[in-house]
Amino acid sequence: MKRLLTYLLAFISLASLVGCRLEEASAISPLNSPAPILYLTNADPNQKPTLTPFQPIAPTPTVTPTEPPPTPTSPPRTPTPEPISEDNLPPLEEDIGRINILLMGSDQRSDPSFRTDVMILVSINSEDATISLVSFPRDLYVTIPGYIPNRINVAQSYGGFTLVQSVFQTNFGVVPKYYMLTDFNSFRRTIQILGDLDVEVAKPLRDKCDLPWSDYGYCSLEPGTVRMDAKTALWYVRSRGSSSDFDRTRRAQEVLVAMGKRVLSLNAINHASELYEVLVQNVETNVPPSLITDLLPVAFRVALDPDRIQHYAVDPSMVSDYVDPYGQWVLWPNLPAIQAMLREAISQ
Repeated sequence: MKRLLTYLLAFISLASLVGCRLEEASAISPLNSPAPILYLTNADPNQKPTLTPFQPIAPTPTVTPTEPPPTPTSPPRTPTPEPISEDNLPPLEEDIGRINILLMGSDQRSDPSFRTDVMILVSINSEDATISLVSFPRDLYVTIPGYIPNRINVAQSYGGFTLVQSVFQTNFGVVPKYYMLTDFNSFRRTIQILGDLDVEVAKPLRDKCDLPWSDYGYCSLEPGTVRMDAKTALWYVRSRGSSSDFDRTRRAQEVLVAMGKRVLSLNAINHASELYEVLVQNVETNVPPSLITDLLPVAFRVALDPDRIQHYAVDPSMVSDYVDPYGQWVLWPNLPAIQAMLREAISQ
C-alpha cells in the first residue's frame, strides 16, 4: 500500500509547482541512485481544431494585451460558454474499472482567495492498468454554476470540490469522483527525500532566475537529460517570462515523469514511510484507503511498464485568446475539441 501511496504522491506533489513560492529547503540527505530516463508522450500535436459552435457576445475589436489588466470592482455581464448536451457526454465514472482523480495545486490553501493554478485529471483504468494524465490551463474561461463565468482556477476557492465537479460536468462532461489538493510544501519535502531528478528537457529554456548557477540573473537549459534539485525544478516549471502556460504544462509533465520514476526506484521505496508522512501532512483528499488497496495491482504493472502512462493537455488548438468584459485575458474553450481529446485520453 505504501508503494502506491508514494507513487500517487509524485503526482500530487507536482500539482503544487506552478503556484508555489520558491523557498530555501532544509538540508536532507538525498538518495544517490540515478533516476531512469522516461520519454514523454503526448496527444497528436497535428490534430486540427474543430469549429466552435458558439461565439462571444457581439463582435468587438480584437484586443491583445501584453499582460492581464486588473479586474474592475463592478464588472459588466460576461458571455457564457455553452455546455455540452448531456445526451452526448462520455459516461466516464460509469465505466467499469475507470477511476478519475483530480489533482489540484495551490500556493496557499489557507488563503480564502487561493487559486488552483495546476489542475491535472488522472484517469485510471484499473482493468487494463493504464493511466491518462490530462492538464487544464489555469486561464481556461468556463461556466461556473451559480457564479458568473470565470477562470477555471477559482472554482475550488468558490465552492470546494463539489463546485469543481459541477464545473467539469457542465463544461467537459467529466465528473471526477476523487481529488487531491496540495501546496508547495509537499513538492519541496518530496524532492528533499528523493534527491535530484533527471528530467528529460524537450525544448530550450532561458529566463530570469534566482539560482546559484545563474548567469547575471538568467538561467538557461538545453534539450536533453538535465539533473535538477528542488529549486531548479521549481524554476523550470514556474518559469513564465519567456514562455506560455502551454509550455509550462509540458514542463510540468516532464518533471512529473522524472518524479514518478524516482519514486518507483528501489531507494525511494525504502523511504515510503517518510513520503507517506508528507502525504498525510500536506494533502487534502477524499480518496479512501480502500481505493489505495484496490489500485495496488495497477501500481505494480505501471512500475514495470511506464509506457502505460499517457500524457494529454488542453492545447492552443482547443482554445482562443479572449479579453472578457472584466478586461481579463482568458482562454475561450472549444468544448467539442476538448471533449474529443478527453475521449481519446480515457480510451487508453
